Amino acid sequence: MAGDGRVQRSGGAAGGSIPAAVRDRRPRRMPGRRAVGGPCGGAARRRLEVEFELKSEGCQIPTSGNPSSTQLRTIQSWRGTPYLEYRIETPKPSTKLDRTVCSIMPALTQYKENKGWLPLWDQEVLSTVGKRVGVVRWGQGTPTNTLWSPSFRCDWRKLGEYGEDKGNNGGCIYIRADRVFTMSKSRDDEYLDVIRRIERALNPATNPSTYPPLRPGDTTDNRVKARPPIRWLLGNELPKAIPGNYAAPPNTIQGSALWRGPKGSDRKNRAVFSGFPFTVQADNNYSLQTRANYCKYYTQGVYEQYGWAWNETQCDEYPFASTQEGAAKDKLNYSVQAVRYSHNRLHGTALQMFYGYFRLLNYDPVNTLTKTSDSPFWVKIVD
Repeated sequence: MAGDGRVQRSGGAAGGSIPAAVRDRRPRRMPGRRAVGGPCGGAARRRLEVEFELKSEGCQIPTSGNPSSTQLRTIQSWRGTPYLEYRIETPKPSTKLDRTVCSIMPALTQYKENKGWLPLWDQEVLSTVGKRVGVVRWGQGTPTNTLWSPSFRCDWRKLGEYGEDKGNNGGCIYIRADRVFTMSKSRDDEYLDVIRRIERALNPATNPSTYPPLRPGDTTDNRVKARPPIRWLLGNELPKAIPGNYAAPPNTIQGSALWRGPKGSDRKNRAVFSGFPFTVQADNNYSLQTRANYCKYYTQGVYEQYGWAWNETQCDEYPFASTQEGAAKDKLNYSVQAVRYSHNRLHGTALQMFYGYFRLLNYDPVNTLTKTSDSPFWVKIVD
């Protein structure tokens, strides 16, 4: 998976291939140079002492095999050994929870004779265009909580490279990194049908012509699935607010994340556009009564080109049926289109591999500490 290019890791997220026995035991380097407060002479460096302390929440810093979690050294000593390496362990919760969050909190606790607690992290750091770029300590002010301290979510789910219930048991991810599912139109041409239709759905300039069309007056309450909108373009189609686009500004609906939904999300989302008879009264009472889905009406030509059997052509949707942003969210801001069966199947496999590699878990209100989905991600399309 690491070498096929289908999954982009943004910001250094840890993959799910870490064996449970060694979960999160890789060293964390704490740069001691950051303890130096300013220029000073050689005599001062030999006398001035700076104390460093490492705390954690939701995980443990074993005393065996680790440096002491509190280090009082002279500046000269820090410069001679500028890094400390720690092994952090995350024990499985004694409760029924299958995941936990490990927060690592490095701080300076003494400079010369002054005692205190100066955290070496800061709140969220944004780029000039509003994208989150990391967490950094600017050397002034004190964070009001541990929200943006370096944190890792560890789980004990059996989630491997091919989706739920397969692969390794457990893994950790760095939760401050964005997880981005990247699709290449040249490299991933085996599911190009799907990539192109997602690209149209993500772009507000082209998604007014995607199906079902969104028109003035449409609301969630008046969208009756047994009477879908007419397929012919009338010239009053509206742009759809479809999320998950990593290239869009983060303060927009288009640039907001997709969130992995609970188990059963796919059935709930697909029930909005398939599995029931429907009639389009405005289109000469066009009707489909059996094995019906919107794609057979809106993109009938694709079925005529590649075949009507289930293993020839399938109805594909975006946002993905496995997310909370799927068709069932508001029945308006989504897109469906018929694609070749082989393209849909291979794309689905790539998505499941992405979910497994980056520990994108189904939302589970019992086991999720925040009681909201803890698995956000975005999509990105490149040439």
